Amino acid sequence: MQNSEITVREAAKTDLDGILALYSQLYDKEITPDENIISSWEKLMSYDNIHMIAAEQNGVLISTCCCTIIPSITHNARPFALVEYVVTDSAHRRTGAGKACLDYAKQLAIKQNCYKIMLITGRETAHAFYKSCGYKSDGKTAFVQVL
Repeated sequence: MQNSEITVREAAKTDLDGILALYSQLYDKEITPDENIISSWEKLMSYDNIHMIAAEQNGVLISTCCCTIIPSITHNARPFALVEYVVTDSAHRRTGAGKACLDYAKQLAIKQNCYKIMLITGRETAHAFYKSCGYKSDGKTAFVQVL
């Protein structure tokens, strides 16, 4: 999928450093690959139902999100999708890169016959962006318990 100069695709194993650079911006602290991160990355990349999505421009990762397809026994046994870790490089915000990642996730969910796609955000400043991408918070409340 392409959006002007932005290319969106499934992340490759070699994208770990670029994704960690984006996550460093998400969490406002540097994240460097250690044994645990590398091991988790390899597991993530091996699961068919987990899709690490990457947007790049001129060969540089500028946005990412993770879309997990979760089987269900409700809604005629249709799965649902969960989107997490949406982040766009601060220099590339408002370029369409984040929306392109979310659109890619939505297409994956449609292709897998999901009955819904959802995301949770802790950043109130992102609410308008998610609403502009078609997400709604009407009638739903998210609760999170950090372990």
